[in-house]
Amino acid sequence: MTLPIIERVFPGEPDDLLPAVTSDNEPYWTALARGELLTQSCTQCARLRFPVMPVCPYCGSTNTEWRALSGEGEVFSWVRYHRCFLQEFADLIPYVVITAQLDRGVRIIGRLLERDVIPVTGMPVTTILERWPGGRCVPVFSLSGAK
Repeated sequence: MTLPIIERVFPGEPDDLLPAVTSDNEPYWTALARGELLTQSCTQCARLRFPVMPVCPYCGSTNTEWRALSGEGEVFSWVRYHRCFLQEFADLIPYVVITAQLDRGVRIIGRLLERDVIPVTGMPVTTILERWPGGRCVPVFSLSGAK
């Protein structure tokens, strides 16, 4: 499934805000750039995991394959930032960051695009990808039906 991609312009340079691309996480970052959301699946115990890691935290296997996620899910938890900790996000204050429980059980953290709502646990969300300067994408979320 191809997810929508929106562009984000920063007042500063966000290069140091994202983790380094490694052999373990490269398929994840490459898929995001194509508009796909992937997660690792252990070939030994078949459990999905996120964030990307070289060893399965459930069984210890190093054998992994990648599975596509639909990007549909719900709010698991949330926090609203009223203070700016990084200049790159100053123009967003106040903003909401959620932990989204996606349809296959994986939890991912990202910003909620709607700024003037009070999220409620269980609210449906859809993943949208936000392309940052430099070309890398990160997952953000929109309330389902609010695009």
